[in-house]
Amino acid sequence: MYYLCIQIIIKTMFSASEEVEPRVSPFLLLSQDEYREHQSGIVNCRFSPTAALVASSDLDGIVKVWSLSPTPSTVVVVMTKSPLQCLEWAGKSDKYLLLGSRRGTVRMFDTTEKKNIYEVSIQGQGFPRVLSISSTPTGGSFVCSCAAAKPNADSQQQQCKGKLLLWSMKNMKLERQLPLDADSTCINCTAFNHNGNLLVTGNANGTVRLFDIQQNESISSWQAHDGPVHSVQFSQDENSCYSMGSDGKFVQWSLMKSSGRRLADFPIHAGATGSSSNTLGGKLFAFDSEGKYVLTCSPTMGGVIYKLSPDGTAHNVSELGGHTAAVSTVDWNVAMNCGTCLTGSLDGRIRVSVLLAQ
Repeated sequence: MYYLCIQIIIKTMFSASEEVEPRVSPFLLLSQDEYREHQSGIVNCRFSPTAALVASSDLDGIVKVWSLSPTPSTVVVVMTKSPLQCLEWAGKSDKYLLLGSRRGTVRMFDTTEKKNIYEVSIQGQGFPRVLSISSTPTGGSFVCSCAAAKPNADSQQQQCKGKLLLWSMKNMKLERQLPLDADSTCINCTAFNHNGNLLVTGNANGTVRLFDIQQNESISSWQAHDGPVHSVQFSQDENSCYSMGSDGKFVQWSLMKSSGRRLADFPIHAGATGSSSNTLGGKLFAFDSEGKYVLTCSPTMGGVIYKLSPDGTAHNVSELGGHTAAVSTVDWNVAMNCGTCLTGSLDGRIRVSVLLAQ
């Protein structure tokens, strides 16, 4: 990696002869590197559970697993006949990847042996597109969101039907179908809590839903966005969740007794949440280990880091830059005082930024 010294830009503003104190970033940019092995726009880039590897996929359906140190280097390439929509590391191991396609297949790939372990078809379920896969933290099972054939317009997308299926990781057998309302639309994004007992989902019609996996029931749901929900995630304490939607909003919601109560509507830059027409399906935001800072996508500034405050304000504290095309997906891993940020863009480049908390 090339080690760079970041310049602290002091912005001095004068108003009525008063001087405003300069903003200092809480992060020091230690280095930036770039992975250039993709030939089309990045759909996903995800750290493995130990953060030793990264799995990334592009619009051509190519998956690449690569190491970070000493420089980004390809470990294995996964070629598929079916265009891939989503990927997920299985449980706590760096060994297995789950790959979901737009043609109704889910594959388990062994990154060590470099071969497929299982491949199952969900075509028989009547919903051939795999939109999202989330593994339980223990790795015992995973949830798969599947949908009908791709609609032609945004209005049709919001009416698209789907299913939410729970699969066993041990034998890739379908365990059960999670209950959805009769009028429920397809689910774009999913996320488990720390023990896999709770699941939060974001729907194409703008609703967010909370499931109890053990009881196999939907606990609550609410209208969260005016348009499709593109990304969801639990908060650090799991008393709330966050969602991003095509309406350009980034919102925190309570999961306590008053589930669905809006806690904060954070003001962030335009383009951070994508749109119903151009969002590819990867993570649109990622938190640091304490949940105080969030990394977001930007059309022009690379990755943008905000500090989130309890009063609902969001302060731009760092812009990672380095991209000539819009950033489409992000991830963030923190070890000790150092954090590594991934920002994947529509020109097929993935920037690796190493930050030191100061």
